[in-house]
Amino acid sequence: MVKRNVFYNILLLLILLPQGLFSSGKQSSLDFTSPEEQPYITLFCAASTTDIMEELGEQFFQQHGIEIRLNPASSGILARQLAQGAPADLYVSASKEWIDYVIEEDLAFKWDGFMQNDLVLIAPKDSSIEPFIMEDSNSFAELTHLIWAIGDPNHVPAGKYGQQSLEYFNLYKMLEDQGIVTTANVRAALMLVELEEADLGIVYKSDAQKSDKVKVLSTFPTNTHLPIEYYCGLLDKDNENAQAFYDFLLYSTQANSLYQEYGFIPLSKED
Repeated sequence: MVKRNVFYNILLLLILLPQGLFSSGKQSSLDFTSPEEQPYITLFCAASTTDIMEELGEQFFQQHGIEIRLNPASSGILARQLAQGAPADLYVSASKEWIDYVIEEDLAFKWDGFMQNDLVLIAPKDSSIEPFIMEDSNSFAELTHLIWAIGDPNHVPAGKYGQQSLEYFNLYKMLEDQGIVTTANVRAALMLVELEEADLGIVYKSDAQKSDKVKVLSTFPTNTHLPIEYYCGLLDKDNENAQAFYDFLLYSTQANSLYQEYGFIPLSKED
């Protein structure tokens, strides 16, 4: 049984507001207190993992009777929430930078990487733009005048990876000057392309795979950005249920199979 935090739905409704709205990382605090409820685990997870974490949470509930409650958002916003005292048992980050931040704040008891992803360029499904192979800046010659959507690099890992790749091709400054659209998380960038409010978007392969409203134009070469690796941090060393779900995410064959199904690349682990 999984409950998606109401904040996530509100966040998606606000993606078309002026950029920078979410850059402060300040959001309303969470309060799940209810003496009548069954045991649950609070999971702060990167927006790109929402669907997979919902399904894994459902399976964990069926096996253990422990509910997983999600608070999905950009990894940076979640890390800042944790640093400000937001209550959570586990944290899933889409970048090493933000798990390192949580570790430096002395908030994680243990942590490890458990899956990877690819970064892709997408367009609306009916776009006339044809798929291509990225080789050099000339590969984008006909695309630089279009509207691009990308997660805010200041706190969205997919946006940071996208910025690194565009800088590799000497394109980021040009697109930034033209008014590249930055969003609160990677799912918001995907939605702008789905709604045809943006001509192009930079998202994870797993995000593009789940949508029937976009098409993948090309995959960014892995040498153009830092490795896209997801990390899970255990935040409460005294919570045996959280430890069990942590182990489930990192070591179970069940989870690894789902990672592949959802377009992620599982990292081999030995329990």
